[in-house]
Amino acid sequence: MKKKLFVLTLCTSLLMCGCASNDELADAVKQAAEQAGQSLTTEAPADPAGADTDSATDTTSDSTGTADAEEPSDSAETELSLGDKGTVGDWNITVKKAAVKNKINDKFRVFKPNKGDTFVVANITATNTGSEDATLFPMVGIKGQMVTATVCTESGTEYQSTQLLAYDSDMINKSLKPKKKTNGLLAFSVSKKDAKSLKKLTLKIGNDEAMLSYSLK
Repeated sequence: MKKKLFVLTLCTSLLMCGCASNDELADAVKQAAEQAGQSLTTEAPADPAGADTDSATDTTSDSTGTADAEEPSDSAETELSLGDKGTVGDWNITVKKAAVKNKINDKFRVFKPNKGDTFVVANITATNTGSEDATLFPMVGIKGQMVTATVCTESGTEYQSTQLLAYDSDMINKSLKPKKKTNGLLAFSVSKKDAKSLKKLTLKIGNDEAMLSYSLK
Protein backbone atom coordinates (compact mmCIF):
# COMPACT_ATOMS: atom_id res chain seq x y z
CA MET A 1 0.00 0.00 0.00
CA LYS A 2 2.86 2.38 0.85
CA LYS A 3 4.65 1.69 -2.45
CA LYS A 4 1.49 2.30 -4.50
CA LEU A 5 0.96 5.64 -2.79
CA PHE A 6 4.52 6.73 -3.55
CA VAL A 7 4.29 5.74 -7.24
CA LEU A 8 0.92 7.49 -7.62
CA THR A 9 2.33 10.69 -6.11
CA LEU A 10 5.40 10.51 -8.36
CA CYS A 11 3.35 10.00 -11.55
CA THR A 12 1.09 12.90 -10.70
CA SER A 13 4.10 15.19 -10.25
CA LEU A 14 5.57 14.12 -13.62
CA LEU A 15 2.34 14.81 -15.44
CA MET A 16 2.15 18.26 -13.87
CA CYS A 17 5.70 19.03 -14.95
CA GLY A 18 5.05 18.17 -18.62
CA CYS A 19 7.97 19.42 -20.68
CA ALA A 20 9.78 21.06 -17.82
CA SER A 21 13.56 21.24 -17.69
CA ASN A 22 15.69 18.58 -16.08
CA ASP A 23 16.24 20.70 -12.95
CA GLU A 24 12.56 21.38 -12.59
CA LEU A 25 11.81 17.71 -13.12
CA ALA A 26 14.29 16.71 -10.46
CA ASP A 27 12.78 19.16 -8.00
CA ALA A 28 9.31 17.84 -8.73
CA VAL A 29 10.40 14.24 -8.16
CA LYS A 30 12.11 15.21 -4.89
CA GLN A 31 9.01 17.07 -3.67
CA ALA A 32 6.79 14.13 -4.58
CA ALA A 33 9.02 11.74 -2.69
CA GLU A 34 8.96 13.96 0.41
CA GLN A 35 5.17 14.23 0.29
CA ALA A 36 4.85 10.47 -0.07
CA GLY A 37 7.20 9.95 2.88
CA GLN A 38 5.21 12.34 5.06
CA SER A 39 1.98 10.57 4.24
CA LEU A 40 3.54 7.24 5.15
CA THR A 41 4.80 8.43 8.54
CA THR A 42 1.35 9.65 9.50
CA GLU A 43 0.13 6.04 9.60
CA ALA A 44 0.70 5.07 13.22
CA PRO A 45 1.81 1.44 13.76
CA ALA A 46 -0.23 -0.84 16.00
CA ASP A 47 0.62 -0.33 19.65
CA PRO A 48 2.55 -3.43 20.75
CA ALA A 49 2.02 -2.46 24.37
CA GLY A 50 -1.70 -3.00 23.98
CA ALA A 51 -1.24 -6.74 23.75
CA ASP A 52 0.71 -6.74 27.01
CA THR A 53 -1.98 -4.94 29.01
CA ASP A 54 -4.13 -8.02 29.47
CA SER A 55 -1.18 -10.21 30.40
CA ALA A 56 -0.09 -7.67 33.05
CA THR A 57 -3.62 -7.73 34.44
CA ASP A 58 -3.56 -11.52 34.57
CA THR A 59 -0.27 -11.48 36.49
CA THR A 60 -1.78 -9.18 39.12
CA SER A 61 -4.71 -11.53 39.47
CA ASP A 62 -2.40 -14.52 40.01
CA SER A 63 -0.37 -12.76 42.70
CA THR A 64 -3.57 -11.81 44.50
CA GLY A 65 -4.65 -15.43 44.52
CA THR A 66 -1.37 -16.49 46.06
CA ALA A 67 -1.70 -13.88 48.82
CA ASP A 68 -5.15 -15.27 49.65
CA ALA A 69 -3.79 -18.81 50.16
CA GLU A 70 -5.06 -20.48 53.32
CA GLU A 71 -2.67 -20.32 56.27
CA PRO A 72 -1.86 -23.43 58.31
CA SER A 73 -3.98 -23.89 61.43
CA ASP A 74 -2.61 -23.81 64.99
CA SER A 75 -1.64 -27.03 66.77
CA ALA A 76 -4.43 -29.01 68.40
CA GLU A 77 -4.42 -28.34 72.16
CA THR A 78 -5.64 -30.93 74.66
CA GLU A 79 -6.50 -29.77 78.17
CA LEU A 80 -5.51 -32.28 80.84
CA SER A 81 -5.35 -32.63 84.60
CA LEU A 82 -2.50 -34.03 86.67
CA GLY A 83 -2.43 -37.81 86.25
CA ASP A 84 -3.93 -37.78 82.74
CA LYS A 85 -2.06 -39.33 79.81
CA GLY A 86 -1.58 -37.42 76.57
CA THR A 87 0.08 -38.13 73.22
CA VAL A 88 2.48 -35.98 71.21
CA GLY A 89 3.83 -37.71 68.11
CA ASP A 90 5.50 -40.96 69.21
CA TRP A 91 5.41 -40.01 72.88
CA ASN A 92 2.88 -40.97 75.54
CA ILE A 93 3.29 -38.49 78.40
CA THR A 94 1.77 -38.23 81.85
CA VAL A 95 2.38 -35.39 84.30
CA LYS A 96 1.79 -37.01 87.68
CA LYS A 97 2.24 -34.09 90.07
CA ALA A 98 3.79 -30.65 90.50
CA ALA A 99 5.38 -28.84 93.43
CA VAL A 100 7.32 -25.72 94.38
CA LYS A 101 10.88 -26.18 95.66
CA ASN A 102 13.56 -23.71 96.70
CA LYS A 103 16.32 -26.09 95.57
CA ILE A 104 16.92 -29.54 94.11
CA ASN A 105 19.51 -31.87 95.63
CA ASP A 106 21.38 -34.84 94.23
CA LYS A 107 24.27 -36.82 95.69
CA PHE A 108 26.96 -34.39 94.68
CA ARG A 109 25.44 -30.93 94.26
CA VAL A 110 22.59 -28.54 94.93
CA PHE A 111 20.68 -26.91 92.07
CA LYS A 112 19.29 -23.45 92.75
CA PRO A 113 16.90 -21.34 90.66
CA ASN A 114 17.71 -17.91 89.24
CA LYS A 115 17.92 -15.03 91.69
CA GLY A 116 14.44 -13.98 92.85
CA ASP A 117 12.92 -17.23 91.50
CA THR A 118 11.94 -20.59 92.86
CA PHE A 119 11.61 -23.98 91.18
CA VAL A 120 8.32 -25.34 89.88
CA VAL A 121 8.99 -29.07 89.51
CA ALA A 122 6.82 -31.51 87.52
CA ASN A 123 7.12 -35.29 87.81
CA ILE A 124 6.68 -36.89 84.40
CA THR A 125 6.37 -40.38 82.89
CA ALA A 126 7.09 -40.83 79.17
CA THR A 127 7.02 -43.77 76.73
CA ASN A 128 8.59 -43.86 73.27
CA THR A 129 5.91 -45.58 71.17
CA GLY A 130 7.86 -45.20 67.91
CA SER A 131 10.06 -47.67 66.06
CA GLU A 132 13.29 -45.67 66.40
CA ASP A 133 15.40 -44.12 69.14
CA ALA A 134 14.07 -40.68 70.08
CA THR A 135 14.97 -37.77 72.36
CA LEU A 136 12.43 -36.04 74.57
CA PHE A 137 12.80 -32.29 75.25
CA PRO A 138 16.00 -32.07 73.13
CA MET A 139 18.42 -29.20 73.64
CA VAL A 140 18.82 -28.83 69.87
CA GLY A 141 16.21 -29.53 67.21
CA ILE A 142 13.90 -28.16 64.56
CA LYS A 143 11.65 -25.44 65.94
CA GLY A 144 8.02 -26.48 65.77
CA GLN A 145 8.85 -30.17 65.42
CA MET A 146 10.77 -31.00 68.60
CA VAL A 147 8.80 -31.50 71.80
CA THR A 148 9.25 -28.65 74.28
CA ALA A 149 7.87 -27.79 77.74
CA THR A 150 6.78 -24.41 79.09
CA VAL A 151 5.12 -23.18 82.28
CA CYS A 152 2.61 -20.39 81.57
CA THR A 153 0.77 -17.94 83.80
CA GLU A 154 -2.76 -16.64 83.26
CA SER A 155 -1.31 -13.29 82.17
CA GLY A 156 0.72 -14.96 79.41
CA THR A 157 4.19 -15.05 80.98
CA GLU A 158 6.14 -18.12 79.86
CA TYR A 159 8.98 -19.93 81.64
CA GLN A 160 11.24 -22.34 79.77
CA SER A 161 12.48 -25.54 81.41
CA THR A 162 15.84 -25.48 83.17
CA GLN A 163 18.37 -28.21 82.44
CA LEU A 164 19.90 -29.84 85.51
CA LEU A 165 23.27 -30.92 84.13
CA ALA A 166 24.34 -34.47 85.02
CA TYR A 167 21.20 -34.99 87.11
CA ASP A 168 19.94 -38.52 86.41
CA SER A 169 16.28 -37.69 86.93
CA ASP A 170 16.29 -34.67 84.61
CA MET A 171 13.96 -35.29 81.62
CA ILE A 172 15.57 -32.69 79.35
CA ASN A 173 17.42 -34.29 76.41
CA LYS A 174 16.20 -37.72 77.56
CA SER A 175 16.87 -40.43 74.94
CA LEU A 176 14.84 -43.63 74.81
CA LYS A 177 14.84 -46.74 72.68
CA PRO A 178 11.60 -47.85 70.98
CA LYS A 179 8.82 -49.03 73.32
CA LYS A 180 10.81 -48.00 76.39
CA LYS A 181 9.39 -46.05 79.35
CA THR A 182 11.05 -43.62 81.75
CA ASN A 183 10.16 -41.18 84.48
CA GLY A 184 11.81 -38.14 85.97
CA LEU A 185 11.27 -34.43 86.51
CA LEU A 186 11.22 -31.12 84.72
CA ALA A 187 12.32 -28.01 86.59
CA PHE A 188 11.28 -24.43 85.78
CA SER A 189 12.84 -21.33 87.34
CA VAL A 190 9.72 -19.24 88.06
CA SER A 191 9.39 -15.91 89.83
CA LYS A 192 8.36 -16.33 93.46
CA LYS A 193 5.32 -14.16 92.83
CA ASP A 194 4.00 -16.41 90.07
CA ALA A 195 4.99 -19.62 91.87
CA LYS A 196 2.79 -18.69 94.85
CA SER A 197 -0.25 -19.38 92.69
CA LEU A 198 0.76 -22.86 91.51
CA LYS A 199 -2.87 -23.76 90.80
CA LYS A 200 -3.08 -20.91 88.30
CA LEU A 201 -0.10 -22.16 86.29
CA THR A 202 -0.30 -24.36 83.20
CA LEU A 203 2.36 -26.76 81.95
CA LYS A 204 2.35 -27.01 78.15
CA ILE A 205 4.13 -29.91 76.44
CA GLY A 206 4.18 -30.38 72.69
CA ASN A 207 5.03 -28.96 69.26
CA ASP A 208 3.26 -27.48 66.23
CA GLU A 209 1.29 -30.70 65.64
CA ALA A 210 -0.08 -31.30 69.14
CA MET A 211 -0.01 -29.57 72.52
CA LEU A 212 -0.82 -31.01 75.95
CA SER A 213 -1.99 -28.35 78.41
CA TYR A 214 -1.78 -29.55 82.02
CA SER A 215 -3.45 -27.58 84.77
CA LEU A 216 -1.24 -27.69 87.87
CA LYS A 217 -4.16 -27.61 90.33
